[in-house]
Amino acid sequence: NVNEQAELFLQLDNEEDGYQPDENQIRDHQAELEGAYNELLQLAAARRARLDESHKLQTFYRDAEEEEMWVSEKTQSLQSTDYGHDLNSAMLLLNKHEAVERDMAKRDTHTKAVLKSGQDLVDSGHYSSDTIQSRMVSIHNKWVNLNDVAAYRKKKIQ
Repeated sequence: NVNEQAELFLQLDNEEDGYQPDENQIRDHQAELEGAYNELLQLAAARRARLDESHKLQTFYRDAEEEEMWVSEKTQSLQSTDYGHDLNSAMLLLNKHEAVERDMAKRDTHTKAVLKSGQDLVDSGHYSSDTIQSRMVSIHNKWVNLNDVAAYRKKKIQ
């Protein structure tokens, strides 16, 4: 490294040619290089931290988008006005509806994980906390609406 090379240079026997290095100047340059290198390391660490924050944010946005799309698709399918025209068709629709309810129950774990990751970002003081919070509220509200639509549909089918 630079420090080792500077020490070696200063220890050389230069009496033969009469050259004597300026030790103070070498030490000053050595300190400048050391400071610049440490500053570079700090800048790299700060950039890495910002990149990690951005990656977490993009991951949250991707997961939130996926969650909102899933909820929207289920809500749209549950808003059908076909409640069956006889007992057989009503029973088939009820079975399908119960399958949707099971899907919703399974998906709830994933939704909670997405909301928790968003809350973790907000709690850590992420630079985009306001946007994250609004996406979390949106997901929550869409889930509340989905549950309301599912309950209404089930009531109509029964």
